[in-house]
Amino acid sequence: MSDSPTPETVTASTREAEARRVVEVVADHVDEGTSLSDIVVVAPDLSRYEAALTDAAGAFDLQTAAWTQLPLTDTLPYRLVAAVCRVLVDAPCSRATLLAPLEYEWVHPEAADPAPVPTPALARLARELPEEERSLAEWNDLVAETEPPRSVTRYLGWVAATRDGPDPTPQTVRRTLSGIVDRYEEAVLPRRRDRDDEALGATARTTRSVVRMRDLVTQAAATYDDRLETGMEPSWRAVDRIAETVAGYRAGRREHANARALDLVEANDTWGLSRPVVIVVGLRDGEWLRAHESVLTDALAQRVLAGDGGGNAQPPGGVVRRRRP
Repeated sequence: MSDSPTPETVTASTREAEARRVVEVVADHVDEGTSLSDIVVVAPDLSRYEAALTDAAGAFDLQTAAWTQLPLTDTLPYRLVAAVCRVLVDAPCSRATLLAPLEYEWVHPEAADPAPVPTPALARLARELPEEERSLAEWNDLVAETEPPRSVTRYLGWVAATRDGPDPTPQTVRRTLSGIVDRYEEAVLPRRRDRDDEALGATARTTRSVVRMRDLVTQAAATYDDRLETGMEPSWRAVDRIAETVAGYRAGRREHANARALDLVEANDTWGLSRPVVIVVGLRDGEWLRAHESVLTDALAQRVLAGDGGGNAQPPGGVVRRRRP
């Protein structure tokens, strides 16, 4: 006889009602002493359930952690790198372009006391500087009139020095952008962790994005190198476009599991995952993919799988038909 408990089935008329019932079951397990890290909720398509489950969990003061693909272009580290590439383009720029790296918490790569520009100082610059495009030299003069903090002056000096250098090589791109990402991890990530809630969901997401950004910098520099060999003109604008393309690949890294949050996982991500308590949602017709009858006969299918001369065989009629799920 198996010692496994008998699965319990619960019915609900809507996803919201189903989510509430799921969280009630989770809360019962927690009240009985089960750790949240021992519970997982599995869905056929998490995008259909995440909002309802998160709302329901909030009513019980429970945090959720959704194992979803990381949209890199929506993360702060990516936006910082993109903003840096754009401000390094050797051309007049707007106030928004000039200040964007600071808004995304740029930190000088070589500063002995790394820290982002204080928010009040940045807000004052945004109020006092004109919106229209100016050359970098003009921006230096205008910013100087506002008596900015030293961190802003150092930022403008870094932009000028990088712009005035040779055209960016793949090595320059890798070194410059890697330095930006490293400083973000060292100086900004701890501050964001201090402001995060107990589940540390935002911290986990940002940490994952930093890891992805290191991969992106390497891939973007390599792609940039390939493009230069085909005759592309070197520029930070080209680097920005390449980075945006690479970031759109959506490599599918997953968020960190968190012992203080309820894990919400898609069925495709459960391979190798073992938890004492597994709650499956969406057990209704049409929610899950179903196996369909093969067009191959059992005997022919076995020959194909065994490699026994069936590799080129076709079903009656000579056409292999594909069935849609």
